[in-house]
Amino acid sequence: MKKRLVVAIAGCLLLFGVAQVVNATDLLLTGTLTFQSSYGAPQQLLNLQGTPFTSELTYGATASPSSVWPGFANYSNNGTISFNTNLGSAIATTDNLQTFILGGLPGPGNASNFNGFSNQVTWFGVWSSLALTPVSIDFQFQSEPPITGLTSLSLPTELNIGDFNGFNFVRLTFAPAGGSNIPISLEGIISNVSTVQPSNPVPVPASLLLLGPGLMGLAAVRRRFKKYILVSHR
Repeated sequence: MKKRLVVAIAGCLLLFGVAQVVNATDLLLTGTLTFQSSYGAPQQLLNLQGTPFTSELTYGATASPSSVWPGFANYSNNGTISFNTNLGSAIATTDNLQTFILGGLPGPGNASNFNGFSNQVTWFGVWSSLALTPVSIDFQFQSEPPITGLTSLSLPTELNIGDFNGFNFVRLTFAPAGGSNIPISLEGIISNVSTVQPSNPVPVPASLLLLGPGLMGLAAVRRRFKKYILVSHR
């Protein structure tokens, strides 16, 4: 009976881990690059002005908020965001996702906002050889009356760019360069959003995935130990 219970628990944990990956939301964002601030930026970076970009935003849409306030919900350490240009790519684990609805109730008269931030940036490609230091990646979807953007404080499972008529962007910020004290901000103005199958699903904690096989291993050890005791006492 105990053996069956151990195996059943292990199976449930494995299934739970798979469900966490399947329930990930993966959004492909596309648009055109511009600069919020560019003082001190090298010419190679400035040449990105007006060129296309793609960004992949992946997160667990069924995650529970880490904190909730009237009109706000925060979701910590949930998912990843990439930022891809002609010069290279950057990727970060999102430190915080936030949903906001003015007044806390969705409706035609209430503004809403879905945003996220990370300062754990890794970058690849030509631009990683430039004399620049990436500081953060952040994004925003914003709706203003009379458009209704978010319909709840839960993380959205899909996004329609037509539901957000405000400033919608993905932004890669670099430390100041060229003697300036103003950070360099490369912005991707989002013009389209599509939902895709996750290429890098939101991972469940490794300890949780290992717990299931570990419990099944314990069950096997228990069987062998009982057999050893029986043999040794004959």
